[in-house]
Amino acid sequence: MKIVEKYLDGDEIREFRRLNDQEVKTLLGSDHASQQLLASVYGRWIYCDCCTPTTIKRFTETNTYFLATMSGRASHKTSCPLYRLEQGGAGEGQLPEKVGTRFSFSAYAAEEGNAKQSVVENPTGQVIGRADKLYSLMASLLTDAGTNTISYGEAPTFETQSRKIRAAAKKYSIGGKSLLEYMYFGFGSIKKAIEKMQSNERLWVGKNKPQSLVIAQVESVKIENGETTVKVKDDWEVTLPIDAKVTRLNGAFSLAKGPLMVAMIIADRSTNDAMIYGVTRCFISPIVNTHNFMLVDSDLERTFARVATRVIIEMEGGGRILKPLIPVQVDGKPVLVDFVIQKDKQHIAVEVMGKWEDPLYRARKETVLPLMEKVYDQVVSVGMDTSTIRNDFFEESYQLVKTLLND
Repeated sequence: MKIVEKYLDGDEIREFRRLNDQEVKTLLGSDHASQQLLASVYGRWIYCDCCTPTTIKRFTETNTYFLATMSGRASHKTSCPLYRLEQGGAGEGQLPEKVGTRFSFSAYAAEEGNAKQSVVENPTGQVIGRADKLYSLMASLLTDAGTNTISYGEAPTFETQSRKIRAAAKKYSIGGKSLLEYMYFGFGSIKKAIEKMQSNERLWVGKNKPQSLVIAQVESVKIENGETTVKVKDDWEVTLPIDAKVTRLNGAFSLAKGPLMVAMIIADRSTNDAMIYGVTRCFISPIVNTHNFMLVDSDLERTFARVATRVIIEMEGGGRILKPLIPVQVDGKPVLVDFVIQKDKQHIAVEVMGKWEDPLYRARKETVLPLMEKVYDQVVSVGMDTSTIRNDFFEESYQLVKTLLND
């Protein structure tokens, strides 16, 4: 196996260097050594004995590299080490650790993804892990859409953000159907989603049942005595079915303090053969503002993102801020930073320390920070001493982002 310069069909293939057996094993690994090797040959192609080139892609949110197949090229032989890329591994433009693009929520109360997660009931909804299927769909969809990025080049609006999400949805399926055909925005579209599923019931065959995804921005959510009431806006409240599964991440945010994003699965709620459609699942997350769909985990993260936006506008560019939504594996452990500041070729991780005084929280962060340092050029933190003082946290965040973008 060797590294070659990129070429067009018919061009002479120029060899950059050959890989020894140990490097081939490293290339196919998922540890830090693999990342270093991929980074060192990024911009070139891997050329195997099948005479089929494989490209190297870079995921800018986490500054990580991965192998990807190339459309229009011959398939790898079964004996080739790269054959697994075509058999459920990373496909063209996909991350090795990325969730799949096929989703079905017919059995909405069934197992939540592959990873086991501790589930805790609390007054503000059911706390879930990131392996939850509905969260996985939204995290992957919004990452592909790029709505978790703040840059000076394009001021987000609800229209531009929803258009990006629609474009990304073309690559996804829900219940075996195109997600784009069964995705809607706003609480007012629930009726439209139900009408379409009713008219198309005969088109759904096999184990998958009619289902749709509705994404909306709301002012607040109240969960009381097991009943979930969503305040869409003044004089418009919606109470979800009592058996709808309502979930949220374990972040420090108030459901009474918007704006919030709700993602709802509309599916059959009946217990007999008659189809009765309604909300069966609802995932809730805070967002930065009503102009975009950047999901955040806490009220502090929302403040930091707003401050970062202000700095970028004042500086008229100079970099961009990303909010990763999908964990990456580092030394076999999932790592998900709060924010990434990207300037030129530098990727700086920013951790918002909202509970630094909590010994368990501090111990967990002290464990994961060294792992982050293996992936990012620099790791910084904000809020260790200011998380409980709003003005001080605002000022610390402002100065930090300004300094990082100026350096």
